[in-house]
This record gives sequence, C-alpha cells and structure tokens, in this order.
Amino acid sequence: MGKLTPMFEQYNEIKKAYPEHILFFRLGDFYEMFFEDAKKASRILEVVLTSRSAGSAGKIPMCGIPYHSADSYIAKLIKAGHKIAICEQVEDPAKTKGLVKRDVVRLVTSGTFIDEDSSDSRYIAAIYPDKKDIGIAFVDYMEGGTFYTNSFQDISKVSEILAGIPLYECIFPEDKKDVVEEIFNTPFLKWKKVTKTPCDEWFFNAEIARKSLCEHFKTGNLSGFGIEDNEEAVRSCGGLLEYLRQVNNTPLNHITKIALYT
Repeated sequence: MGKLTPMFEQYNEIKKAYPEHILFFRLGDFYEMFFEDAKKASRILEVVLTSRSAGSAGKIPMCGIPYHSADSYIAKLIKAGHKIAICEQVEDPAKTKGLVKRDVVRLVTSGTFIDEDSSDSRYIAAIYPDKKDIGIAFVDYMEGGTFYTNSFQDISKVSEILAGIPLYECIFPEDKKDVVEEIFNTPFLKWKKVTKTPCDEWFFNAEIARKSLCEHFKTGNLSGFGIEDNEEAVRSCGGLLEYLRQVNNTPLNHITKIALYT
C-alpha cells in the first residue's frame, strides 16, 4: 500500500485504539466512515458507498452521514449489534496550522445508547466470576440512580437474575470469557440478544475498584452499601463504573448509590 495522506494517517492512529467500534470521523458537517467501517455501515444505513483519494495509496471505501442527524443512524447501527466511537475536532481549525487535532469524545454501545424514541429501560451489567462466587452488578444507564449488586455461587441463579431485566450489554474480564459464555448458554439467557464486551482485567482489580467506588460515592468504605466484605460484588461494581466512565467521558453524577440485590 502506498503512502497515506496525513489525515488518513491520523484516522488510522485513532482507529487502532477502537478496532471493535465503527469510527464516526468528523469532517466538516459530516461524520465519515472509511475502509471496512464504511462497507459495514453503508449496508446497514442504506447510504451510498463511495470512495475517497487517500494519497498514493489510491482510493479507499467511504460513506458519510450529516452530523446533525447522527442519532437516527447511530440507533440503526446499535440495533444491528455494532458499537460506535464518535471522533470530533478538539481544537479550533481557525487557530491551527496544518492538520486539526481529532480525538474520540464518546463511545456508544447497546447498553449505553439512549433511545429518544423509547422510554423502555436499557440495562448494562458487569460479571466477575471468581473461584467460588460470581459477582454481578447492573444498572439502567438511561435512568441511572442505583447499581444493583451481589455475588452468588450458582450459575443458574446469576442467569435467572440477568434474564429478568431488559439487559442489552454485559461486560466482563477478558480472561473469564469461558465462564461468562457458560452463564449465557443457560436456558434463561440462551436466546436473549445481549452484547458481550470483554474488558481489561484491571477494570475489575479489587483495590482499584474499592478506591474508585469510595471516591465516586464520597465515602470512607462500602459498609453502608452492604458490600464491604463482598469482594466479587466490589469488583463487578468497580468494573462497571470504570467502563461507564470510559464510555461516557463525563462525570457519572446520575449514579448515586449501590443496593444489595437479593
């Protein structure tokens, strides 16, 4: 492949960090998608797949949507099972010489998508399986308020709880994938369409999770929530909080408490 233009080099650098997401790359009044993202999105969104010159590398696939009507297109992609990374200009082009700096400012997933056309709840959950117990935490992201959490030894109990809520996404440590697949293969969850998102192990680190939760809820310990000695619940809550922070990219002021789910 020949040399790319500086803009496409910038695009590739950003895309590397979000390989599982369709990247909405802001150019003027449009979000543009390129390469494989463009091929996928054009089919789902029913927009024209065209091409754009990328320098001596030749032409590459491209499609675009108006930024002011992006929400309806995002909804279609989310409902088709995709994740979106929104990349914006993060400096004033009028004050910049050369290429404008861009960065991802928001991630949209099935569990964090706010559907303006529906008032239905959309839950996102975190699972932390340990040797004996399985920690779970879940929240209605749109409504916010409460993290519900606890730990259980019985896989079928966990799957029964998760099957009883309108669950759209579940996060878990990448190295616990086999246990999570076992949970979702139980009769309660087998036919439920849920986006499963593996995360880095450190999201669920016990010390980091405890510190993060105490800082967020402005408390010295987690006794008041009933999970001080429930490590799997702490890990699952901490992992969920960290994931939502990274996706939301703003303070999670609408998450106000933890409740023990029994």
